[in-house]
Amino acid sequence: NQLILKLVILITYIPNLLPLLILRKILSLFRDKVFYSSIKITAGYILFGFWWIILFFAITVIINWTFALPTLCVSILLLYIRQNLLYLVNK
Repeated sequence: NQLILKLVILITYIPNLLPLLILRKILSLFRDKVFYSSIKITAGYILFGFWWIILFFAITVIINWTFALPTLCVSILLLYIRQNLLYLVNK
């Protein structure tokens, strides 16, 4: 059961891999864990905003916007699902 849950978390991690890795790198620059939530919120708004804009326009240029829009929605949805699954695992 835990193995399946970790596999699902890994799958939801893939579409947003780049901003999550950058966010992890930013968090590693701070030793005090008290600031982690503030840093995650602030950097997350910026990183994921840029990531989703880049993702949308890149897919629009390569394929078309009718494929880019659902891809963007799925990427956002998978980030939300990943966050809730991590909450369940760490509960």
